[in-house]
Amino acid sequence: MCVGCVGVLGRRAPLRRDRRRRPRRQGGKALGCRLAPGYKESTDECLLCRVPGVKDCVDHVFGSCCVLQPVRDWVRVALQHTLGWAAPLGMGEVRNMIYGRDDNTPVDTTIRGAALDAVRTVRAARISSEHRIARAIQKGEPQEARMLAPTPSALRKLLRGRLEAAIISDWQAAVGTLDGSHGKGDTDARAHGRRPRDMKEFLERWGSVCEMDGDECVPRPRWLERGYRPAV
Repeated sequence: MCVGCVGVLGRRAPLRRDRRRRPRRQGGKALGCRLAPGYKESTDECLLCRVPGVKDCVDHVFGSCCVLQPVRDWVRVALQHTLGWAAPLGMGEVRNMIYGRDDNTPVDTTIRGAALDAVRTVRAARISSEHRIARAIQKGEPQEARMLAPTPSALRKLLRGRLEAAIISDWQAAVGTLDGSHGKGDTDARAHGRRPRDMKEFLERWGSVCEMDGDECVPRPRWLERGYRPAV
């Protein structure tokens, strides 16, 4: 994993405390992920697609990992639907996920945060599974099957859940009921200081992906995928 981008992807936790010399970082990659069945050999392969020879770095994870293509597609569609944003040539949605934009809006920030959170979540699940397998092998106990890569439908469900939670937090801020603690409920803590001040501002942001049922807000993140827009 690229040394300068640990904050984007999150860290690989060690299998256990080990005082032996750590593997060196080579070519900007963080080596040292141990392999089944013996967990003595190391690899820096992608945690998700596990394509031989493909390195687990930001360029691959966000730019070309086949498992995460649904995330890239979702970000592009979400930005187009909510902001009318057309991704620049050369995978503009990928650059948006990694770096954001110079003229970021709160909607940009929220969608980017949902995508990054989803990526970290599926990677963390794979790491935890591998650690459980390693501990079982070391103890001579039965081991669980290796975790399969998340399906496109599972990734989209995860993304919808993150966006739905963010929309609800913005709605609560707009009507004055959001918990005031810093970052609570945020997919990206920077969104905390940019909450909508009233319902007019809230609907300008999220009116295309939610509807009001009486006094309650009902997020409709599936509308992104269907291209549906409510009547004004």
